[in-house]
Amino acid sequence: MFALVGGEPLLYPYIDDLVDYIVSKNVYLNLTTNGFLLDRHLGAAKKAAEVSISLDGNEDSHNSNRGKFNFEQSVKGIDLAVKNGVKVRLCTVITRYNFDQVLMEGFNI
Repeated sequence: MFALVGGEPLLYPYIDDLVDYIVSKNVYLNLTTNGFLLDRHLGAAKKAAEVSISLDGNEDSHNSNRGKFNFEQSVKGIDLAVKNGVKVRLCTVITRYNFDQVLMEGFNI
């Protein structure tokens, strides 16, 4: 397994070539992104075995963690990926802004 994580891997100027190279080696590839640049690198995302996109709860908590209007851009990236058959995994960072939204049976925060 190979994971491209950040910062933001889609900012790397040769990301498409790097993804092609990794995939050519028949290696399971996970690409982790905030989703903002998926429209520019959809081909690379389709080649990855899965794409992990950060989503830290509802709009308010996500934007508190990552910045104003970030939620909207991340959701657009998620929608684009799903509509194009990309296997998407959501990743959440638990912080004071979203811990109350994390519901796990048997887990008491």
